[in-house]
Amino acid sequence: MQKINTWGVQFSTIVFFERLLKAHSRVEDFTRERDIFFRIERDDHTILNTLLLNEYRFGIASLIKALDEFPETKYIVIGGNWNESTIEADNYAKENRVGIYDFSEFCGAINFDEPPLKFIKKDDRDNKKNTFSGA
Repeated sequence: MQKINTWGVQFSTIVFFERLLKAHSRVEDFTRERDIFFRIERDDHTILNTLLLNEYRFGIASLIKALDEFPETKYIVIGGNWNESTIEADNYAKENRVGIYDFSEFCGAINFDEPPLKFIKKDDRDNKKNTFSGA
């Protein structure tokens, strides 16, 4: 079993994400596999197959690579709130029913029974022109 990820996600980012999950009211439990892949069990017993990355600008090439390497992924967290996905990545993700989020967007999205594929933070709703919403 591979213990170190090939995506360059630092241990501090992984620990930060684990702490977010432990503190989230909808998260009952989670397991971490292949260092950066999380199976998150929510309070309604649904499982969110989530890939943790740290991509400042998450493009379509990285998205395709991630889905090839982690085909069970339905949700991708691209790290800090300053990180963004490109329009092309958003469109490809929407076509393949995969959500892309920064940390705070993901924390908001998992509150929903059916997490939206893109969760727009309240303060960014007028500014996000390169993202989609809804499931």
